[in-house]
Amino acid sequence: MSDKNAFAKSIESTVRAISGRAGVIVNFRSNQALPQLNDSEIIAVASPANAIAKKDIALIRGETDLAALSLRYHNPLIHDKNRPSSSDAIDIFDALERTRIEAIGSHKWQGVRTNLIKRSENKLGKEMLSLGEIIALILRQKLLGIKPPKVFEEVIKTWAERLQPVIGKQLDDLGYIIDNQQEYALATNKIITTIAEANNKEGNEQFSPKPDSESENQPQDNTQEDGKNQQESQVENPENISGQGEKGGIENLLTDKTLQETGQKIEGDVAVHNINNFAKHEQGEGHNIQEYKVFSRNFDEVIDADKLSTPEEITRLRYMLDQKLVNLHSVTSKLANRLQHLLFARLARNYNYELEEGEIDSRKLAKIISDPTYSYLYKQEEESKFRDTIVTLLIDNSGSMRGRPITVAAICADILARTLERCNVKVEILGFTTRDWKGGQSRKLWQESGQPANPGRLNDLRHIIYKSADMRWQKARKNIGIMLKDGILKENIDGESIIWAYNRLLARPEQRRILMVISDGAPVDDSTLSTNNSAYLDRHLSQVIKSIENNNSGVELLAIGIGHDVTRYYKRAVTISDVNSLGDVMAKELVRLFKE
Repeated sequence: MSDKNAFAKSIESTVRAISGRAGVIVNFRSNQALPQLNDSEIIAVASPANAIAKKDIALIRGETDLAALSLRYHNPLIHDKNRPSSSDAIDIFDALERTRIEAIGSHKWQGVRTNLIKRSENKLGKEMLSLGEIIALILRQKLLGIKPPKVFEEVIKTWAERLQPVIGKQLDDLGYIIDNQQEYALATNKIITTIAEANNKEGNEQFSPKPDSESENQPQDNTQEDGKNQQESQVENPENISGQGEKGGIENLLTDKTLQETGQKIEGDVAVHNINNFAKHEQGEGHNIQEYKVFSRNFDEVIDADKLSTPEEITRLRYMLDQKLVNLHSVTSKLANRLQHLLFARLARNYNYELEEGEIDSRKLAKIISDPTYSYLYKQEEESKFRDTIVTLLIDNSGSMRGRPITVAAICADILARTLERCNVKVEILGFTTRDWKGGQSRKLWQESGQPANPGRLNDLRHIIYKSADMRWQKARKNIGIMLKDGILKENIDGESIIWAYNRLLARPEQRRILMVISDGAPVDDSTLSTNNSAYLDRHLSQVIKSIENNNSGVELLAIGIGHDVTRYYKRAVTISDVNSLGDVMAKELVRLFKE
């Protein structure tokens, strides 16, 4: 078999696995530049050369992955029903729908995420960006933390700053509904309408998204009367938000003057977390309560645990954890065994016997020999009530957890991950802290900006992935020991961390999703609390929890507080006074959930 044929077969098997459709055919055509989906669900892509270049392989993989994801997660009927009529609006609508599909696939498969990034670099690095592509790249940063191709980094940063005061919150909110195409499409059309209204307000000044910064601002030469007529036309027909011809297009967005008037300037170009949907403006005792905001996301990071240490130190830390695990193993092993027994019982196959059709019951073969007329020799498996499940353990990595609390938390996470994996239950282990004490780079930037009042969250987040849901425990076991590393445990900003873990769960395909938060105290960040209301982080945490608990998203939220009463925040919570009972309580709570 030639390399070309082997590559084609590999692509086809991957497409079938991702799309969930065993009958999909990948048809390589030399005259076809992009993947196309027809009624027969045939994907056609450019045929690779006999000697397949690496860049061609990366592009083909990215294109076919996107096409396969579209087959699985994109409903063309919903798309066409909600699609606007004007060309510029269609550009934005299609680009954001593509980003939704990419986000779902990237959360589910790391390999797909890599291929889609390479696809973006190959395609977008060679052409000028449209406004739709710009907004899609900004949204991709928010949802996935993926930076745009280097050639466009400065352009995207500039546009992100311009767009943030106008549609920043709406883009953040898209992260909560990526698994609902209809709701996402309606929200996208609202974003398009908001941009159109901003254009009208700013007098239709032309801004063309070119890589050359000097050519970004190109004022139109239309008269004021023409501009007025165009504005009235757009208000009367909001669906046709781009206007007609070259003038009055949707790309006429914002000027630097607009940013100055709003007093808002979002520093930085990475926004991984979606927070605004949970930060409602409240009224209390006749006074406005400060709305939750972030001074800068530029220095936040979501990082794999193994990037925080050297291979030698990782091995040493895992050895330390194993030594401590010997002493505490008996504390959690009984509960782990009980949990495993329960899950295996749920997974057990139950049959109805003595049926006239189904699969043959081997126990009845002797009966057939003695009585050839006997017809009740079949059995059928009963439908199991046990659903696909994922459990996320979100562990407080703050400084107050140092010592025995973080050690016990790491051991319990390790044992439960191993136990649940045996029962085919996916497990994700996450940690949350900050990159620095006393505000880090965000506070320095705030000081350099003149120390504006009420800056919002004023520290650099660090969200750590110790074990992703699709990573086997055996491969992730060393990472769990990194929780014992000196210097990782700093401040804790719980609200945004819960949103991060929650968003990751929403992108998962499992039918049942459980989020267990383990913490030893209320959210504390000295830099933020010293520059805002003293209850700023505490109030935001309450808002986040209430929003998740009241949302019918299917995520079950519970918490375990170590020496800290978490029942005042969560509807489902347990407070323990002795950290040694953590494993016992974690297992008991999971047993209780699975019994339900």
